[in-house]
Amino acid sequence: MRKHWNVLWFAAGLVACNSSPVLPVSLALFSVTPASGPTTGGTMAQLLGSGFTPQTVVSFDGMPSSQQTLVRDGVITALVPSHLGRAGLVDVRVEQPMTDAAPSVLPKSYRYFYGALGFSASADTPATGPNPWFIHAEDLDGDGNKDLIVSNYTGQNLSVFLGKGDGSFRAQANYPGGRTPFGFAVGDLDGDGKKDLVVGQYAADPLQVLYGKGDGTFEPSQAVASLQAPRAVRVADLNKDGFLDVVTANYLNGSVAVVLGQGGRKFASPIVYPAGSGARAVAVGDFDGRNGPDIAVWAETAMNVSLFLNRGDATFSAGQTYLAGTKPVSGLAVDMNNDGKLDLVSASASREPVLVHIGNGDGTFVTASPCGQDVYANQIVSDDWNLDGTPDIAVANYTASGSITVLPGLGNGRCGDMVSAPAGKATTGLVAADFDRDGKLDIVACNSTSQNLTFLRSTAQ
Repeated sequence: MRKHWNVLWFAAGLVACNSSPVLPVSLALFSVTPASGPTTGGTMAQLLGSGFTPQTVVSFDGMPSSQQTLVRDGVITALVPSHLGRAGLVDVRVEQPMTDAAPSVLPKSYRYFYGALGFSASADTPATGPNPWFIHAEDLDGDGNKDLIVSNYTGQNLSVFLGKGDGSFRAQANYPGGRTPFGFAVGDLDGDGKKDLVVGQYAADPLQVLYGKGDGTFEPSQAVASLQAPRAVRVADLNKDGFLDVVTANYLNGSVAVVLGQGGRKFASPIVYPAGSGARAVAVGDFDGRNGPDIAVWAETAMNVSLFLNRGDATFSAGQTYLAGTKPVSGLAVDMNNDGKLDLVSASASREPVLVHIGNGDGTFVTASPCGQDVYANQIVSDDWNLDGTPDIAVANYTASGSITVLPGLGNGRCGDMVSAPAGKATTGLVAADFDRDGKLDIVACNSTSQNLTFLRSTAQ
């Protein structure tokens, strides 16, 4: 018996000698899902990590969660608090009170976005010229405030409104822009570091360029090329020579024209490609991942959008053509599903949904899906009004009463519930920017019949 107990004592000693103390698992935070939610809070987030206990405290940008549950080892859920109406990325933090454990932080890992979009019209409605048609925002004088440019197509000029940074604008200054100024684009065409305007025309009138002086004023316009109603204009460096080139959609002969910049204030003769009857809108982007910027042209009468693929030397081969609605008068190239490939957005002046054509990344697109309903588009723009990281679409509704409509993108090529706001009579154009510097994207609309601007301040929360 004595020998037996000695053996037991020896075995127990071996166990004791070979056992190490159990160390606590270090506190760490690996991921947060979902990674975004509305500024009003209420999202239940799941955190993955290690070292969590029932006493772990979760906070979002310093604001502790009011409800959290340890689900199992390494998994905790936390109710996201409201964020005082501010959108943007914040830090997520976990800590163990009353211990020596160091907190773990994931910097800028959760995005608050505006869950409720809305707009409030200002009482100030600055007058434009006759029949304002397109509008664009740009900092023309380098003061950090967004300025406005408006084309008045029966007024034969463009109006420039310099922004004050509080949502208001200085008195307009007018510049001749051809006989029927219509769509236009902004870019440094002569390479002097100052922003210039290249102005299309509603009728068969020459394309015009207004060279900027850098202080928000412009030199007299100069004719660049004779084209058949170049109603839409874009600028891009198509052949990667460092000079901006001009692309126009030409309504009267159903074509797209490429006018290559040659440095300074010199341009080559237009290269013209057939693009469908009533070519009305144009977008530029790399649709096939090869050879630089390609071109998409929307044809109002032909009711389609056509692709032109860059060969690498600013000449183009004809690509696929897709149905684009009853009267497509505006179009965009934008990544609507966040897959890194450009998609096409088509808008019609015929009370029907906006159409989204998802890109395959090789210059082809899938059949269009509807976005929103019952919009009467003249101009569309894309931006992220709710700051959720997904592009949204805004539409200028060319109706007698006039209005704007924002279609929030869902990140899959489709849109959420529409948000509308009244503007002036017969809204023709709109542009988005933070005009009052409050961190929210506002909209300014131009209205053809009432011949004025409507400033729509964002009330997003």
